[in-house]
Amino acid sequence: MRAPTIVVTAVLSLAMFTAPAFADRSVQPPQGPGRDAATGAEHLFFDDLGAFDVDVYEVKCTAATSRCAFIDICDEGPFNDTVFKAQLVGLTPLAIKGHTSEAFNAAGACNLSGTFLCRGTNGPLSALAIFAEDNHAGGEDYSTLIDCRNLSGFSVNHTVTKKQDE
Repeated sequence: MRAPTIVVTAVLSLAMFTAPAFADRSVQPPQGPGRDAATGAEHLFFDDLGAFDVDVYEVKCTAATSRCAFIDICDEGPFNDTVFKAQLVGLTPLAIKGHTSEAFNAAGACNLSGTFLCRGTNGPLSALAIFAEDNHAGGEDYSTLIDCRNLSGFSVNHTVTKKQDE
């Protein structure tokens, strides 16, 4: 069986690069509380994205007690004006393949509630975690906590592999 192919296409126009948001951008203070350090088996990543870039991670929940993949998103500055889109796309098992779940942060803030992609019963699962700037503000740092949880909400064994870094 052939592996699925995921294609991400972006249409850019000159107007996007001359928008007032690019010309008037200045450093702002954070718009809310930041995040605490990761605990346990959670993976906490700090990275950056440009206005039209996409970062992709593969999440493999390997524990037999796995129920959900989880991601959150925080704007880490320096401009604190960016809305990030964090999306999970199910790969396996077949019951979640192609299913999606997404979360957005408020500009300059964190969405620590994040988003979950869950299967109906316990067992291993895998998903892609995709991060992009939703408002295309320009280069900005972000952080994300990537985790797998059991039915009680506790972290379980998993691996995270970065597949695309822009």
